[in-house]
Amino acid sequence: QVLFNFHTEPAVPFRFAGTTTQPVAVERTTTKFDLSLALGESPAGLHATFEYSTDLFGRGWIERLAAEYAAFLRVMTSAGGADLPVAAIVP
Repeated sequence: QVLFNFHTEPAVPFRFAGTTTQPVAVERTTTKFDLSLALGESPAGLHATFEYSTDLFGRGWIERLAAEYAAFLRVMTSAGGADLPVAAIVP
């Protein structure tokens, strides 16, 4: 099972009368999917988060996948990148 999530909306804190809220990072020790990739936009660009089953994937494999995906996105967003076949972009 694979999940791809692309968030284009900025994170907005919840507002309740008389209270303030803030996000809290929660460390997860299990994953709902074999592999998931969440992309989000920020003023600095895209940020990505990979979650994966360590029973199926090693850290090195995920790091290589992330590097190849980043290279693919760089080529596709450069001038003329959309005219290239995928086989010419990803080794």
